[in-house]
Amino acid sequence: MSEIKSIRAFKFEMELDASFELKDIESHGFLYTLTEYDKDNRLLKEITYNEDGSEEQMFECVYNDKGILTEQIQYSEGELVERKTFETGEKKEVLKEHRHYMDGTFDTIEFYYDQNMNITGKTLFDYEGEVGYKFPNDTRNIGIY
Repeated sequence: MSEIKSIRAFKFEMELDASFELKDIESHGFLYTLTEYDKDNRLLKEITYNEDGSEEQMFECVYNDKGILTEQIQYSEGELVERKTFETGEKKEVLKEHRHYMDGTFDTIEFYYDQNMNITGKTLFDYEGEVGYKFPNDTRNIGIY
């Protein structure tokens, strides 16, 4: 199996006339996203760029020595926006997701599974331990890379 080290996506902006024909213009492109992977094809970093080449947003993923995702870090225009850490079970399932905010607080989401490892519910606890929401029988993907 071949390993992917990185993927680069470019964005081109072009003009169309009223009949949706490409105008006779010089289109210009720029690096839009750069995605990097480790030797096991796990996502390490994804950077989105603005047209001027500046960094718009970056996601970083950290894995433990067993290859399990333990942390996701999000930056916007170079500033740390959000940090998520994960607690996992024996079957590599996410038991808890902690969302760390810049003011030092964090929320915790607990996940519940059936015997087939399908998510059956989740509960959000805010930084004071209060229940923010419960989703029994929640079958939506939890959104982890």
